[in-house]
Amino acid sequence: MNSRSLTQKSSKSYPAHYRIADEMRRRMRDGDLASGSLLASRRELADEFGVAVATMQKAITLLVEDGHLEVRGRWRTFVRKSETAMPSVDIDREERPARLRARVPLVAGIIWKADEDAQNFWVPVVNTIEMEVSRRHGMSRHVDLGAAASSALSLSQAADKLIAEGATGLISLLFRPSDELGAFFAHVAKTGVPLVHAGSSPQRNCALSASFSSVDAGYQAASHLLSRGCERLLFFSGFTTDWVEQRARGAREALESARMPGAALGVSIGPIDLNDYVADTRISQLQIQFAYEAAVRVLSGGLPADGILAANDNCATGFIQAAREAGLRPGVDFAIIGFDNWPQARDLGLTTFQAPFEAIGKELVNILARAIDEPALTLRLNVPFELIARESTMMYERRLNGSMPARAVG
Repeated sequence: MNSRSLTQKSSKSYPAHYRIADEMRRRMRDGDLASGSLLASRRELADEFGVAVATMQKAITLLVEDGHLEVRGRWRTFVRKSETAMPSVDIDREERPARLRARVPLVAGIIWKADEDAQNFWVPVVNTIEMEVSRRHGMSRHVDLGAAASSALSLSQAADKLIAEGATGLISLLFRPSDELGAFFAHVAKTGVPLVHAGSSPQRNCALSASFSSVDAGYQAASHLLSRGCERLLFFSGFTTDWVEQRARGAREALESARMPGAALGVSIGPIDLNDYVADTRISQLQIQFAYEAAVRVLSGGLPADGILAANDNCATGFIQAAREAGLRPGVDFAIIGFDNWPQARDLGLTTFQAPFEAIGKELVNILARAIDEPALTLRLNVPFELIARESTMMYERRLNGSMPARAVG
C-alpha cells in the first residue's frame, strides 16, 4: 500500500493518527516491521505517511500505550519484541485457548451504575463483557451503585465487596470526577487485584484502561461537518463539564489539521456546571432545557454558522427546538451533529457519533485477562467513535450539491 494514500483512503472523520497506527500494526503483524527493530525518525515517518510530525507522534504514542512499541532514551523507539507485544485490537480466536489455561481463573467484578446514562452507554458494554468472559470460561459479578442494596457504597467499598466475593479482576464503568476516581484507583492498587477502567477519557493514574476519547470524538465530528461542505462551525453546549471541553478541543484540532482559520470555529459553552446535577434523575431533560435556553440566546443574533457541532444529542435537541422556533430548518438551513445516539436522535434524523460499545467491552476483557497473567502490565487504549449518518448532515450536503429539494428534517 502506498503510505501517502493511507491518510486519504479511509473516511476523513477517522483521525489520521489512528489510521497510521492501524497500518503500522499490520506491518508488525506481517513482519514488515521486525520485532526488536529500531523505527525510523519521526520526521522520516511523517514524510512517508504524508502527515505532520505532530500527527506522527500521536500515532506512535498510541502504539507505545498499547504495547506495540517501546521508547528507549528520548527518541529511540523500537518494535517491542514479539513475546511481549500487545495483540492487535481484535484478538484472534485461535489465541484464546492459551488464555483459558491461565493459572488464575477469570472472575470479572464489574462496578457500574444502572442509571439513565447506563441505558445508552454501559448496558451494551456490560452485555459484551459478560459474553466475552463466558467465552473464556470465566464468570461475572456485579455491583450496581444505582441499586438500593449498593447505593450507599463508595467505589472503594464496592471493589472490596467484589474482591471478597472472589473477583480476580475488576472493571469499572464510571463517569466520575478525576479526584474521586484517583482515590478509588489508589485503593484498588493496594489490593493487588488488576483494575481496568472505561470512561470518556484516559485516566493517567490508572494503569489499565480502554476509553472512548472525547477529544478524538470532537475531531471526528468536526471533520464530518467539514466534509459535508460546511465552512463555518459552531461548537455548542448548554452547560460545561470535562467531556464538553474535551470535545471542543477536538473540534479545534480538526480545523487546525484542515488548515482552516481560527475564525472558522465558534465556541458557545454555557456556564452551568453539569457536575452539580449528576445525581438528578432528570439529567437528560435538564441538559435539553439548558441547551434550549442557551440556543435561544445564541440565535437571537441570527444563525452564527452553517455547521453546528452539539456537545451531545441532548444539546442538539435543545438547539433544534430553538432553531425551529426561529424559523430555521435543520438539514436545510444548517447541518447539525451530536453524540451518543440517544433515542430522540432517530426521531430527529440527527447525525451522531456513538461510542463503540462492543469493541470497548471486548477490549476491557482482553486487557483484564492479560493483566491477570502479567501483574506489572500498563496499557491504555483509545477506541474511536463510530459515525451514524442521518438527514441532519447528509441532506445538507445533497442540498449544497443541488441533488435534493430543500425540506425540514423531522
